[in-house]
Amino acid sequence: MSNGILLALIAYASYSFSDAVIKSLGGQFTVFEIGFFSTLFAGCFLFFTKSGDERWRDFWRTKRPWAVQARALAGIAS
Repeated sequence: MSNGILLALIAYASYSFSDAVIKSLGGQFTVFEIGFFSTLFAGCFLFFTKSGDERWRDFWRTKRPWAVQARALAGIAS
């Protein structure tokens, strides 16, 4: 099995798991609390995506900043 298929299966499973957890917590917490904690836990995996020889400043730098600005403007316009 190739790495891409395995990664896709892991992504599908994690999405299903997070969807079930969010639906089970929906009656106990507000939408903002659920959004905050799901973003916080998802951000923990960010540390595993950076290579060892890369600096954090370079990790956040985009290769096409104009595309990011165009997406932001499209989001504001819609």
